[in-house]
Amino acid sequence: MSFYALCRALYDLGDPRIRAEYLQGREDYVRGVASLDDRERKMILDIDIGGLHHAGVPVYLIRTLALIHGVGFEEVGVATGGKRVAGISVGRIQ
Repeated sequence: MSFYALCRALYDLGDPRIRAEYLQGREDYVRGVASLDDRERKMILDIDIGGLHHAGVPVYLIRTLALIHGVGFEEVGVATGGKRVAGISVGRIQ
């Protein structure tokens, strides 16, 4: 496991060019991050918010992945141990 590689793979999704590459071939993107192990690749591919949080990934990096896939701020908060707040949602990153 490479915590740095996991965080960097999510951080890089903030770059529109890399995000487009990810969306065109998610499996190819995670396979291209050499230091990721199978568990980490699966967490990204499955959009496993709770698993990423449990692995220690900062919530702002988790939010990047979540927003790309239309998962709102409220769902991220609940999956990372927060409480549900009615009426909070955030749109997708395009």
